[in-house]
Amino acid sequence: MPRSTERAERTPAMVLMPSPTHPVSARATLARALLAVCTILSPLAASHAPTPAQAPSPATAPAHHCEAPMIPPQIANQVIADHVRGQVDAYKQCIQDFANAQQALAERHNKAANDAIAEFNQFVKTRLPAQ
Repeated sequence: MPRSTERAERTPAMVLMPSPTHPVSARATLARALLAVCTILSPLAASHAPTPAQAPSPATAPAHHCEAPMIPPQIANQVIADHVRGQVDAYKQCIQDFANAQQALAERHNKAANDAIAEFNQFVKTRLPAQ
């Protein structure tokens, strides 16, 4: 057990994907999407905002936790075809949810950068003497 001054290591949550014996449900898909968003946002919530003299450490881009479904070499009947289609759709949704979450984070960072530039430009216009 870590001491109160040490941060406990977090292990990534396991994301369960549908299998031939456990088809995906809307509730499971929502749970996976929420887990993905929480996994992405939890390091941001725990981090400290850097001071102006402190540059943020370079972050590595997170990887998605979506698993491609197993596709049988031959699809024997419509039931199997429908099941495979459901798995492909769930995989597609997982990828889309991940991409949307990453794009939302990127937009926030881009806005913060643009706001900082605008603040500096305003500072130069209003506080520095004209030359």
